[in-house]
Amino acid sequence: MTKNLKTNPEQAAETMLSMRVMRMNHEKYFAERKSSWDFHLDRLGAYLDKHPGEPGQGGSNDE
Repeated sequence: MTKNLKTNPEQAAETMLSMRVMRMNHEKYFAERKSSWDFHLDRLGAYLDKHPGEPGQGGSNDE
């Protein structure tokens, strides 16, 4: 494949463009997932601040 890209500049440019678009799509996907997790973790933190719970409640092994 490398040999073909060296001898065919059009194909090389097209491949590089495809790789750049693919990278941008992946970066966008992971940025959106991170943003979603940040949002949900912030909501969980706010909920836990409002509902601190009593010792021994929940799934904790601390007693």
